Amino acid sequence: MELSFGCRCGKLQGRLERVQPSRVNRVVCYCGFCQSYERYLQPQSPALDVNGGTELMQLSPADIHLMAGHDHLACLKLTEGGALRFYAKCCQTALMNTSQRSNLPFVSIPLSSIQGLDTDEKRQACLGPVRIRAFVPDTLKPALANGPKVHKGLGYLHLGRLLLSWFVQGAAKQSPLWQNGEPVCIPERVRVQRQN
Repeated sequence: MELSFGCRCGKLQGRLERVQPSRVNRVVCYCGFCQSYERYLQPQSPALDVNGGTELMQLSPADIHLMAGHDHLACLKLTEGGALRFYAKCCQTALMNTSQRSNLPFVSIPLSSIQGLDTDEKRQACLGPVRIRAFVPDTLKPALANGPKVHKGLGYLHLGRLLLSWFVQGAAKQSPLWQNGEPVCIPERVRVQRQN
């Protein structure tokens, strides 16, 4: 399946190819860094759920194609060794996260920037179930226990299988976020108050 993604104002647009449950990983991340990043870009971020989680799709960089608005792409990092976080500077839309290592074939995209995934039924059909709930604070565990079951071990096993296949396919060399071993835009080091 092919999906479109982009920023809210429409200046930066891209395409995601070969999206299907066996080729992607659906995750909800509750880490303070994801929350800080989203709130840095937009204080009332639509990417954060009611519990402060960011729903992400993890996929191969070879399946991401920027179609328009390359000049609106910007990058920041919250820590020296942390993730590179790409966004559209035209309207402060979070778009993609990846490692600072150019040889790691791995990108996460907030579902809020992907068109056509506005209901859980559509997300389930295109991406499969949430496989991992990462960095869940102890205070949230009782509330999340009443929701759909997530088998974290199986989720990480699925992700490991995907990473291995992406390494073998040389997907890192096909990333739109890297050129000659360097990010396509210089990451700005941003200091923010980390969320709990």
